[in-house]
Amino acid sequence: MKILKKWKDSWNAYIKKLGESNSKTYGQEPMSCCSVNRKMNGGNGGNPGGGKPSREN
Repeated sequence: MKILKKWKDSWNAYIKKLGESNSKTYGQEPMSCCSVNRKMNGGNGGNPGGGKPSREN
């Protein structure tokens, strides 16, 4: 049973670190796909040209 407790403690530590990392990356506000795209792509909503997305395929 000690092995299971050790595994559980390791898993909980991993989840805690993951949560702290996500808080640093995304902040404390609720997740929104639009705000994540802006943050991850330099503030232009995921569109390299900014503004509305192009319809080119």
